[in-house]
Amino acid sequence: MDGRQLHGDRPEAPPGLVAAERELAQAAEDARVAKTALVAAEGAAGQHAELVRDLGARRSDLLRQAIVEIVSTYARGPLMQAYRTAQAAELVIANIEGALAESGDLQGAAGVRHAAHLARAACEPPPVDAAQGRAFVDRLAADPTAELAA
Repeated sequence: MDGRQLHGDRPEAPPGLVAAERELAQAAEDARVAKTALVAAEGAAGQHAELVRDLGARRSDLLRQAIVEIVSTYARGPLMQAYRTAQAAELVIANIEGALAESGDLQGAAGVRHAAHLARAACEPPPVDAAQGRAFVDRLAADPTAELAA
């Protein structure tokens, strides 16, 4: 071996190799830029997902508050009135029972009490239907002006 081969002029790289090296360098740069953009996009997507989750939770909280307020208004209005009407009707019977008992007619008082008992027993409430409750919740979720109907 002579010294020129070890320390002499380097042979020129073939033009195809130089072009391939440039393309490889550009592809590596493009990949670096894409990785940086991907990390940033993933961070933004995470922030947006958190915001959507927070907004969904807030919406659920507001819907729950609206349901409780609507039901409270209904309970203080029509439901309370219905209970008062039923209590007033029962009071009439209880007054008669009391009058009969005070006068010593315990058999008559027992008959009146039994009649009231039969009336209450005949008015068994219908079973709970959660589907009707869900329908109201769904209406309210779609329309904030939805009203509770008996």
